[in-house]
Amino acid sequence: MSHVANPDREPLGSVGRNELADKVYWTTPGLTREQARKLVDEVLQEIVDALIQDGKVMLTGFGNFAVSSKGARVGRNPKTGEEYPIAARKSVSFKAAGGVRRAVAAKTPKPVRAKRLRHDEDKRQDRAP
Repeated sequence: MSHVANPDREPLGSVGRNELADKVYWTTPGLTREQARKLVDEVLQEIVDALIQDGKVMLTGFGNFAVSSKGARVGRNPKTGEEYPIAARKSVSFKAAGGVRRAVAAKTPKPVRAKRLRHDEDKRQDRAP
């Protein structure tokens, strides 16, 4: 069961796929919970696919994801001092857009896009979360 039962409620802790799908469900008229879940999954998979293919995803007004390569290096166990090899790898970084950074710094929720649709909230109140 998700903790986001009301679209106006503050999120608690971290937000995962289920919470995002719940938010999409509550704010999009005519969408079922299953459709909202599939939509969130598809958007996230598109981001992953684009990172694999192009190494970069730019979401205007939100931020940029980028893949970078980290070279092989020697690590050290801090407790024993023993050295061990760390293999080369790729990592993903995210840089938030200016509006997102300012909103987080101000601790004030600011919409990334136009105002959220207010619709059928009375009808959705009787649905089970």
